Amino acid sequence: MAYPHISPHILNDDLIEHFTLKSEERFLLAQWRTDANILGFAVVLKSFVYLGYPPDEKTDVPVSVISYIGRQLGLSPTIYEEYRWKDSIWKTHLAAIREFTGFQPWTDGEGLDLVKWLVEEASKHPSRIEMKGALIQRCRQLKVELPTEKELYRLVGSAWWQFQNNICELIARRLSPEIRQKMDLCLECDKPETDRYEWLKATPRMCATP
Repeated sequence: MAYPHISPHILNDDLIEHFTLKSEERFLLAQWRTDANILGFAVVLKSFVYLGYPPDEKTDVPVSVISYIGRQLGLSPTIYEEYRWKDSIWKTHLAAIREFTGFQPWTDGEGLDLVKWLVEEASKHPSRIEMKGALIQRCRQLKVELPTEKELYRLVGSAWWQFQNNICELIARRLSPEIRQKMDLCLECDKPETDRYEWLKATPRMCATP
């Protein structure tokens, strides 16, 4: 699963499915007095629900989405240009959207808990790509806003490293002392440089058994 963005070429079917205002959402619009704030709130609300986090920039929302929502409200999409992004009204709108949807802002503590969960559930998603999709779905289930794309990749990388390290430790614990000794001899670094180089190039059947 890719990190969610709104495609500038979003299909009409997706517009209808994800950006059609529901009756309970329309009810929220009455409290925002100006047309710009009404349209802006509606755009942020539907984008938030679709993405799982508030759009970072005003331009992250395609014109097709703004136009579709504007038509439902009988408002021109050009009014959206008057909406003050990340101003006090935007912060008020975001707080109202969080209260309405039940989503909580992302925190560092959430990241630690999610990495732990990814490692524990790693057998169900044993690849970086699967881990990324699982983390996105987990955030939606917990109603926690997604971290930034960069932070999400960092968390997945941390979980993947811990998962691989756990596997290595599990394998090491199951090896007999004799096998461990032979493996240690293979890593011996006291041989001349040329001998080590020839040993590294050799195929397994050519390597002498200690």
